[in-house]
Amino acid sequence: MWFWAGDTVSEDEITDVRAYNRANGIMWLCFSLPLWIGTIVVMCHNIILGTNIMLVDATVGLVLMMITYTFIRKKYKK
Repeated sequence: MWFWAGDTVSEDEITDVRAYNRANGIMWLCFSLPLWIGTIVVMCHNIILGTNIMLVDATVGLVLMMITYTFIRKKYKK
């Protein structure tokens, strides 16, 4: 997997690959959900509100995603 620092992870470095992949999938889903919600709000209701939702997700959400990935990596690292 490539991330903000070009970090790669091989199967040999992970204790439970299936659980690691599941945790990463959930993390990406949680990050992308506000972007989808913001898009729907922009298209249906309010441009300012939808843009603010996406902006918060792109800033605060990105930092939270990096922190979450660090915990996931530590949890499943051999």
